[in-house]
Amino acid sequence: LRELDLIQNHMQTIPPVIFDMTSLTCLRVGGVVFNEIPEDIRRLTNLRVLEIHGGQLLEDLPESIGELQELTELDLELVKY
Repeated sequence: LRELDLIQNHMQTIPPVIFDMTSLTCLRVGGVVFNEIPEDIRRLTNLRVLEIHGGQLLEDLPESIGELQELTELDLELVKY
């Protein structure tokens, strides 16, 4: 699995099993209230695109996002902090 679209899934966090999908290159989530984006995001070492749309993020982005060396697109459109 290389792309995963979780738009409009009404979650409060990214399910931990997602962070075992190390082949993901694109992760899209939206329409949700996140308490936080887990530090385990660093495990998605092939992630090139991370999109969070139309939701609310209650905490700051984790520093571990900076460890995603392949990440070329970070789209936080419509996110309220």
